[in-house]
Order: sequence, then C-alpha cells, then structure tokens
Amino acid sequence: MNKGRVEAFTDAVIAIVLTIMVLELKVPEGYTWHNLAESLPNFIAYLISFIYILVAWYNHHYMFGIANKITKKIFWANNLWMFTSSLFPVSTAWFGKYIMHWQPAIFYLIIYAIWLYAYLILSKAIASENDREIATMIYNMPVYKLLSSKYYFLIMLIAGLGVYVFPPIIFGLFVIQAPIVIRAISSESDQLFND
Repeated sequence: MNKGRVEAFTDAVIAIVLTIMVLELKVPEGYTWHNLAESLPNFIAYLISFIYILVAWYNHHYMFGIANKITKKIFWANNLWMFTSSLFPVSTAWFGKYIMHWQPAIFYLIIYAIWLYAYLILSKAIASENDREIATMIYNMPVYKLLSSKYYFLIMLIAGLGVYVFPPIIFGLFVIQAPIVIRAISSESDQLFND
C-alpha cells in the first residue's frame, strides 16, 4: 500500500476532526465576561482534546516516517484509530456542555481510552510489520512507553471512579497529564524530518 496516500488520508481525517471540534464551540449567549466564563468548560474540553490529538498525530507522522512498508494490517489499524478519533467531537462537546454530570465525563473517558488502545494497536501493527530496527524505535518512543504502562491505565481507572464523586476530575487529570504527553513526542523525529 502506498504510504503517502495513507498519510494524506489520515491528515485529512484529523483536520476534519479538529475542525468539527472547533465548530462545537459556541458564541457566548451574552456580551459580558460572565457569559464568556460560562463557555470556559467547553473551551477547556476542546483545548485538551486538541492537544492530545495533535500529539498523537505528530507521533503518527513519526511512525509512518520510519516505516518501510504499509500493509493491510497497518491500514486497518490506522482506520480503527481514525474512527476512534472521529468520536472526539461528540464526546468533547457533550462533556464540555455538561461538565458537572458523570455520564458525559465517563463517555469522554471511555472514548479517550478506546482511542488510546487503538493507537497502541496501530503502533504494534507498524512495529510488527516492519523490520526489527523500526520496531525497536517504535517501542522506545516515549508515548508508546507511557501508553503501554500499566500505571497509566491504573490512573485512568482511578479517575473513572472519581468521576462519580466529582465529574470535573477528568479535566484535572488531563490538564496535569498534558505536559507529560506533550513531552512524549519522540525527540528523534526532529532529526528524521529536518534532514
């Protein structure tokens, strides 16, 4: 399969997902700072999702950049990841609108967890379908190590339980994690794409 076509299609889907997410941000109902502040949960939910999708997209670009071949297995794993990415606008908008309710928070967390798992499936597919050197590079990516850590999913599970007590705990978790996730961008990618 042509790697460039898969990358271009993925880029287009991610661009559409991000566009749909921003369209879910509504103009405040009034002209005061208070009206703007009422929109803050929606904006925070959007910002968090935007950051996480961009980090994943950057690492996706790196994995595809080092891959020698794209097989049907990688193609379908990539489609699974894009499908789960396409669910972010709904979960983000619902959670941002009803931040104090546990059902939207759990839904957001479930979509996020499925999305992460799909990303791990994609990473493993690229690693298994390419040579050992590429597999080692993927398994050594900071984001791969983070996402495959049992502690990461334990934290997510604890946060999921905490949602029943205080739904905005998800915001706190993702805001605290954001710098860690941003730093999980592979430093080798700068060398790969700046040569």
